[in-house]
Amino acid sequence: MADTWTTKTALLGTRSTHGGGQCGIGTNTAYLVGGIASGGVEGGSAVDTNEEYSQSGDSWTGKAVMAGPRKFGAVTSIGTDKLYYFGGQYPTNPTVNNAEYSKTGNSWSNKTVLPAATDRTCAGTIGTDKAYHFKGEDGVHREYSQSGNSWATKTSATFTGWPRYQSAFESSSNTLVFCQGQKYGTAGKTDETKEYSQSADSWTNKASAPYARGMCGHGQSSNKGYAYGGDYSTGGASWNDVRNYTAEYDPSGNSWVSKANMPGNRESMGCASLGTYYTY
Repeated sequence: MADTWTTKTALLGTRSTHGGGQCGIGTNTAYLVGGIASGGVEGGSAVDTNEEYSQSGDSWTGKAVMAGPRKFGAVTSIGTDKLYYFGGQYPTNPTVNNAEYSKTGNSWSNKTVLPAATDRTCAGTIGTDKAYHFKGEDGVHREYSQSGNSWATKTSATFTGWPRYQSAFESSSNTLVFCQGQKYGTAGKTDETKEYSQSADSWTNKASAPYARGMCGHGQSSNKGYAYGGDYSTGGASWNDVRNYTAEYDPSGNSWVSKANMPGNRESMGCASLGTYYTY
């Protein structure tokens, strides 16, 4: 892998906060869904937009919008056609929303709602049927079955301070890694890394990230996970001290290393992985 950053075609519209509302479907297309309009921070107005990025064409296309504006939702894909938007705020309150987007149909449909309203959460997928939704504020961890259109509560996890805005990536065909985040109720951040086993329904503490960060992006290439940018502050407003760091996690060695920095400081960005070697 080259360990380099390259600037690509810009989005169709500007956004200021996008943590959680993005993922790839298959190996060529990524989606940026919802978020906050340009110029807003946490209290900014949500949008209902859905933009598709083509890796092969390095181009963006507007797609079917959501039923209503959303921000701070958790997004993941299952298989090669479906994207899910869990929770989020509409317009300013947490929701139980579970919206499914079909790539082939370019359409949205409502699925079985979350058992409780959530926002500022994270999600990831293991295999071709199960997605996991983690709410760091209270450690609640739930499994969504695409085939059954149903939710099941799984073993909870304990992070220091119950972080929000966490990162998640698939570390194997049986595990997800959850890392970093902003501690609930404070501007403090965490460097904690934990791995969830699907088969054992259990959590294992892993090597801490090189920096305590919140509101960072995440992705994976080959068998490695990545955390990008984020906020490094330990006090004051959550958006102070934004960084351009890139850190790589190797599940096989349970180790973190620093990689090439991004071209600029970023936080609350949208990130997605496509193919074997690229994240955006």
